[in-house]
Amino acid sequence: MKHAASRQAVKQKKKHQRQLKIVGHRGARGLAPENTLAAIDKALEHQVDEIEIDVRITADNIAVLAHDPWIRTQKGPFIPIRQYTLKQLR
Repeated sequence: MKHAASRQAVKQKKKHQRQLKIVGHRGARGLAPENTLAAIDKALEHQVDEIEIDVRITADNIAVLAHDPWIRTQKGPFIPIRQYTLKQLR
C-alpha cells in the first residue's frame, strides 16, 4: 500500500511540473528577418510550440508586424506607427 501511494505521489508531481515550451521569438529571428512572414514560416518549419510577434496598428487600422511602436527616418523624430497609414509605411 505504501508503494502504491508513493507511485501516485510521483504521478501527481509530474502532472504539475512545468513543461518546456519552445517559443519562436519574433518568429525564428536567427534564421529570417524578425517579425516577418518568413520568420514565422521558419519557426513553424522548426515545429515551435508558440510564436511571439509584435503587432502594431496603423492609422488606417491595419495590423503590421513591427518590434518598436515607432519609426524614425534619417535622424528625425521618433513617430508612432499608429500615426502612419499602411501606404505611408510602405
